[in-house]
Amino acid sequence: MLLAMYTWWYIENVSPVKVTKTFDGAAWMEEDPTFAPPVHLSLDGYYDKRNAQFKGAVKINGQVYDNCFLVNGSGHRYEGANLIRLGASYFDAEMVRIAWSIPQSELPPELTHPKFPDAEIWLISPASSGEEASNLRQELVDCYFAKLKLK
Repeated sequence: MLLAMYTWWYIENVSPVKVTKTFDGAAWMEEDPTFAPPVHLSLDGYYDKRNAQFKGAVKINGQVYDNCFLVNGSGHRYEGANLIRLGASYFDAEMVRIAWSIPQSELPPELTHPKFPDAEIWLISPASSGEEASNLRQELVDCYFAKLKLK
């Protein structure tokens, strides 16, 4: 009985779980708050809730990125032996809400902004407008830094 309870506790609190999620939201950038094309994100991998880490494949508007690592605060992917930084990522504990900044060079063309080619684009869900995206991004960033102060 004790082993069964420990196994249940481990699975619920420590063990990464298989995750297949989709998010619909909007892209957003500080340089042009009116920029808000629709974004469709898919995650297929494993999520470690205790450490707020996701490892697996990410699909952004149909473009697949394998070997991605999202840790609350940052995002990366491996391409062979190279580690490529994909920007800051912030999400809630259940990975229901997400805000992720990505360099335009890593994004599909419909999510880039020709007037500001060096700006990072935020992919934010759930959001359907630039204003919603901006507000949710700020909320997730504030929550992340508030948790850091508590530790």
